Amino acid sequence: MADNVSDPTAKLKKAKPYFIWNADLSDGDVQAILTGQKGELEKAQMIAHIMQNARFEDIWKYLKVADIVSNWPLIKRMLWPRESGELWAWALQVWGWDVKYF
Repeated sequence: MADNVSDPTAKLKKAKPYFIWNADLSDGDVQAILTGQKGELEKAQMIAHIMQNARFEDIWKYLKVADIVSNWPLIKRMLWPRESGELWAWALQVWGWDVKYF
């Protein structure tokens, strides 16, 4: 109980994000994965999962465009269906980033 008093975000960190339907992960777990604590491949998988399953406005609560671009070589292969990856590549290009889908 004392932890909740000292850390007002403790409850949020334990909550499961709505877009995580395929694993038992809390918000804190997602944040840890995004920092690379579990490895770069798992980080890229989480970024792709958020891009595909979170509402567009919620994506930016977890990711920055630079996160997507810097991991793009791995992420682009994880986006499904193919049109999803093509759409993200197009959006990143419109926003001024030099990325290719193929």
